[in-house]
Amino acid sequence: MAINKKITFFLIGTILTSIITGCKHESEQEKQVNFYNIPTFSKQGVLQAIVETPTGTTNPITYNPKNNSFNTDTSYSKKNTPLPYLGNYGFIPSTHKGNSAIEVFILADTLPTASIIGIQPIALIKAKRQEEEIAKIIAIPKKEEHQVLPIKNFKELYEEFPETRKEINNWLLQHNAAKNYKIMAWQDETAAWKLIEDSLEKA
Repeated sequence: MAINKKITFFLIGTILTSIITGCKHESEQEKQVNFYNIPTFSKQGVLQAIVETPTGTTNPITYNPKNNSFNTDTSYSKKNTPLPYLGNYGFIPSTHKGNSAIEVFILADTLPTASIIGIQPIALIKAKRQEEEIAKIIAIPKKEEHQVLPIKNFKELYEEFPETRKEINNWLLQHNAAKNYKIMAWQDETAAWKLIEDSLEKA
């Protein structure tokens, strides 16, 4: 009889432990950050960006919001000549429509994938990829410690670092060589901010 009671208590304890563990696991999953949905601006009012592919990386890394993971496109180097990224590539959160968000190219030293960084837009690139219209924001880190160019706006980039613009142009064309990629125009930070504001209104 005593043995049966012990077995009964053991079974009840096991079931309760499973329920508690399951609840804990569920709550931990709920706490996981979905990078697409974090605020566009920090509490201090600074525009935020999520780094997918760090500077210097040769294969693209993209974020999958469905399973909250960052995945390396290992097939890229088989189809293209691998080119190290000239800047940290990522997106601006909460600006998405469907499964895409505003893309951003951050001119900074290498930042880890999944980094959340405050940025300042300085330009907007408009392009076409197989007849699809593409818009990419060029930005610098808000904090000076992460900056690699002493610039604050498009005018300074245009006048003081024309070679940097040419390098970005050439990189984009070579990186997308198999996709009939065309750069249509470079625009200033006002156009970049308008793109962000328009996306927030539609979101």
